[in-house]
Amino acid sequence: MPGMVAFIEEVRTILDNKMRKELYEQHNATTRALAAQYDAVLKCFVEDVESYKNASTAENFSRYSPDGFRLPALADEHRNCRQIQAKVRVYWEDMEELAKDAKARMEVLCAYYAGNETSRTFPVGTSRDCLFNTDRYPAVSGTRYIDFLKDQLAWWDKEYMKIRESREQCERAKQDVAEYERNAAEAKNAFDQTLTFCAKSQDTLDEASCSYKAAVKEKCREAGGCVDGNWTIYNRTLQQAKVEETFLKAQMRAVMRIHCYLGVFELKDVAAGIETCKGK
Repeated sequence: MPGMVAFIEEVRTILDNKMRKELYEQHNATTRALAAQYDAVLKCFVEDVESYKNASTAENFSRYSPDGFRLPALADEHRNCRQIQAKVRVYWEDMEELAKDAKARMEVLCAYYAGNETSRTFPVGTSRDCLFNTDRYPAVSGTRYIDFLKDQLAWWDKEYMKIRESREQCERAKQDVAEYERNAAEAKNAFDQTLTFCAKSQDTLDEASCSYKAAVKEKCREAGGCVDGNWTIYNRTLQQAKVEETFLKAQMRAVMRIHCYLGVFELKDVAAGIETCKGK
């Protein structure tokens, strides 16, 4: 059967020169696409590393460095502010204690003055009873009235000076209390102002810190974008290659089965040959 033999050879030529060749080319194209995409990933990795390094260069200094966000300077300002705040608080508390001590002293001195005003003793003897102390004012003395009056005047002068001095001490103590309380109030006001200023300083530091973290995160996202994007493409190409691999395997098995069937016609037992080819 020369015609059948020629037909079989023609079909084999088509299988080898067209179908199998196309399958190999398709397989090679997929392999090249995967290799090219993987090379792109490696290239992006190098580019991303350089991008990370460039974050600290002069042109990116203001965007991605702590100094660019003034973090060290702001941290120093905040730390100094808190240290001043602590000193001002100690001064305020000291002024409060001095004011309390001054008030306690004032109460004692003013109570002493009030006692001198209301509880002073009366002089011994009167002008109608000059003989109360005959030893001091003897009847034979021609100056006993004058002596009595001199003693009375000296006693009242002493009482007056005691009352006057105690009143002056009370008034000075009141002035001291007012001064210490004023100093304490001014110290508290200074502390409150320092507290407010330090709170604003901390807010500024926190805001700068958050902005710095956000900028670094954005820089890392930008720097890693090349690798991430190409990995996505590579994985998508890989999935497609797996699907094509299944298809190519099926096509290659079909080609091999056709070759097998073509060889059956050259066998004496065609039926047995067909059964053999079904399993290929």
